[in-house]
Amino acid sequence: MRKFWLTTLLSMLCASSAQADSLLLQNANVVDPKFKTIQKRDILILDGRITAQKTNVEKKYRTIDLAGKYIIPGLIDLHVHCGGNPFPDGTYEDLGPEPTAKAMLYSGVVAYLDLFYGDFAQIFRARNLQQTEPSKHRDEADIYCAGTGWGNWNLTKDPQAAVESYIDRWKPDVIKLIYGRDSLDKVNLAKAIKGATKKGVKTVVHIGSWEHGQDAIESGATAVTHFFDDEVIPNEVLKVWAKSKAVSIPTLAAQCDLANLTSKPLLLKSKILDGLEPASRLATYLHKDKFTKKTLSVLKWQKEDTQNDMKSLKKLADAHVQILAGSDTGNPGTIQGFSLHREIKLMQDAGYSTWDALASATTKAAAFLGRPSGIKDGDFAELVVLDANPIQDIANTQRIHNVIHHGNIIDRSALVAPK
Repeated sequence: MRKFWLTTLLSMLCASSAQADSLLLQNANVVDPKFKTIQKRDILILDGRITAQKTNVEKKYRTIDLAGKYIIPGLIDLHVHCGGNPFPDGTYEDLGPEPTAKAMLYSGVVAYLDLFYGDFAQIFRARNLQQTEPSKHRDEADIYCAGTGWGNWNLTKDPQAAVESYIDRWKPDVIKLIYGRDSLDKVNLAKAIKGATKKGVKTVVHIGSWEHGQDAIESGATAVTHFFDDEVIPNEVLKVWAKSKAVSIPTLAAQCDLANLTSKPLLLKSKILDGLEPASRLATYLHKDKFTKKTLSVLKWQKEDTQNDMKSLKKLADAHVQILAGSDTGNPGTIQGFSLHREIKLMQDAGYSTWDALASATTKAAAFLGRPSGIKDGDFAELVVLDANPIQDIANTQRIHNVIHHGNIIDRSALVAPK
């Protein structure tokens, strides 16, 4: 990723350039994933919220003509590891909560959920500063986080009490549980989920097999993340899932995209990537003679198992299981910000409808976080203006014209170092 500027001076410049607390967006094609409609209309923004339109507003507010453009709700990534970006040759780009938040916002991602960060005190601090000093963090996507992940290594003899104590101390947005019967048994999984549920906190359970997924669902998990690549989801697991309220966060980008990026060079020509990463770093995806052993290992299983993931997603969709978008950045084949766009494209490739794929990363993702985000009156004014229709081709979410975050037009060029 091109170096993200974190100096005080640049932060001041970004903030001062984004003071548009009253704004009228005119003549845009407004895409509503919730109701699956596209309407040509104006959007009035006051004090960071979408507001009911009034007469003669042109005379009172700054106006922008967006004829021919498309507006979607801001994108949200529900599975992130914000430490950085790994590349196929073994190089690793260190980031962290704030630089990742800038990369996300540059990419049209207005919020992200980190699901396990080593220095969890740091990410909670970053999240809390955004909330207490918002004027200093206007050029960052909003941070949500689990803090640590939970398994046998940190759960005590009383998992419920441990989780409740952690929630009281850190106020995590979700609890992340790493489940596998060798790392956390079903009894303790259920106790940990009970503790989170008692405190009103959602749970996201990492699984390593479909059997683990069924255990998590039966234990009351809010969400199950990852697919088991070795096989298509069994019908018996699907039946249990379809009867529950548990959602799926598949992370197709982390489980499929190393194979895609290394075999389809055109995917690396994204305008988003052009801003985020130097060409030399992107080129590492094309030089297989320099791939690490880990890269080659991941590449092998992705090539063998990608079709299982695609078939599993289609079966879940056909069973009306709610599917939400999370790219699992921080893993091979992913890049902070960019990979959420790939996640929803992969969903579409698997047979998920374009409307549902877009909703999974916008209105439905926002609902999961309890965030009023959309295009109706009262919603947060967090919008992405696109140069082309995302329903005709969901890859058009990468054709970003503007990003509006908390009612402010973001100077995206200020988020990345000049070439």
